[in-house]
Amino acid sequence: MRFNPLAEDGFDHLHLPDMTFRVPVGVERYRNRLSEMFPREARGIHRFVDTLDRIWRQLREYDAANSLLQRAMVPFRHPALAAATFTTVDDALRRHVTDPRLRALLVAQRADYGECPARASLIIHAAVLMSFIRGGAYYPAGGSQVVADALVDSIVASGGTVRLRAPVESVMFRAGRACGVRLQGGEVLAARRVVSNADLWRTFAQLVPAECLPRSLARKLSRFKPSLSSLSVFLGVDLDLTATPLGNANHWIMDEYNVDSAAWNPEISADGAIPVPVLVSSPSLKDPQRLRQSSNGHTLQLFTMTPHTAFEPWRGLRHRRRGAEYEEFKRAAGERLIRLAETRLLPERRPQIVVKEVGTPLTNEHYSQVTAGACYGPALIPRQVGLFGLGPATAVPGLWLAGSNGGSFFGLVGSMFGGLQTACSILAQRPSRLLWGSPSGARGSRGRTPDPSTAHGLPSRADLDPPRVSPRSLTDGT
Repeated sequence: MRFNPLAEDGFDHLHLPDMTFRVPVGVERYRNRLSEMFPREARGIHRFVDTLDRIWRQLREYDAANSLLQRAMVPFRHPALAAATFTTVDDALRRHVTDPRLRALLVAQRADYGECPARASLIIHAAVLMSFIRGGAYYPAGGSQVVADALVDSIVASGGTVRLRAPVESVMFRAGRACGVRLQGGEVLAARRVVSNADLWRTFAQLVPAECLPRSLARKLSRFKPSLSSLSVFLGVDLDLTATPLGNANHWIMDEYNVDSAAWNPEISADGAIPVPVLVSSPSLKDPQRLRQSSNGHTLQLFTMTPHTAFEPWRGLRHRRRGAEYEEFKRAAGERLIRLAETRLLPERRPQIVVKEVGTPLTNEHYSQVTAGACYGPALIPRQVGLFGLGPATAVPGLWLAGSNGGSFFGLVGSMFGGLQTACSILAQRPSRLLWGSPSGARGSRGRTPDPSTAHGLPSRADLDPPRVSPRSLTDGT
């Protein structure tokens, strides 16, 4: 796999009501550019960015710890990380920043983790933002499908089998220990260990029998809440986007200086301002190989957070059989996002739309089998991440979690490293030993940023214990 870097001088363009800010790669460039735009807030900006950077660096050290004793030393060895454990993004903003316009700008990318500042974990915010600031943003050459293809190729090359259209009916147990799965239709697959990449609530409420679920785990799960869902619009347009300002960057549009809202409910504010950021990007502009093949045709993606409750009236109805009222509601919501993108980004060259698909929380549920159409698994709030989240190993003997449910991992890159952590937990190995047979590796390699454009099958040692990042490291936020 190869990865194409997004623009270093502005991989994200933040379009607020009366200004635009380009987010660059590099901590100093980012901090200085903010200070130039808001000189009266320079001291607070430096303190806020320094706080995020310290959390990011200490998070890498914490992830490299391989014993309970080392993790128990977190308050002493990683004070910034410990102090942020119960802190929300809003707590940190109020401590360092007073200008409401600057506060809105600093959280304009909050759909990367799907929470409003008053609820979002500061640790997650730091991990996501600083991973891009320090390492840059990338798009996979050939499109996001190559990620799944490479994963399947690796599984097959290692002697594994990938089964399609083989839904699991239940996890099987023997003497209180998971020992395999039963597929719908009755086929039984025996295993010494079971790893679930399924939705957290589906795993423990549907696949694991109630009598096999420890009470302590059941109580903890009852307090967990899923993340918000999304509204997505996928477009094929008959317009040469190379002649527009879009470029190989992500564009975040904010209708208003609002930091209190986490999601847009199209049922309530169909015609008014959208109170949360809308992400717009062009995959065809991010992939030069496909760009050469596309002639004047291009693709666009639009994305924003939305509550699943807005689509509750149609829950339980069959996919593509939800009726005219649902289709009209979905169409109108999608058109609202399209109008915003055209007005703010393409006012003089509005594209002719050739293909349009709109995805809702119900779409997410159908294709990803996630509770409430959740984008990021459990909500990324302080009481559900880090020490308070669920790790790869569960209280159910023989059962492990992977993907966005096995810790504070989310998005494609985060889920991949979550899978690596699950393998390390099962085999009682550190990542370096598991990948290269070396007892060392990640420790001592801090500060180096791997080159994602390198064509090899394994991450570099410098990237073994990465910050937990969001989907845009591999795709573009959708």
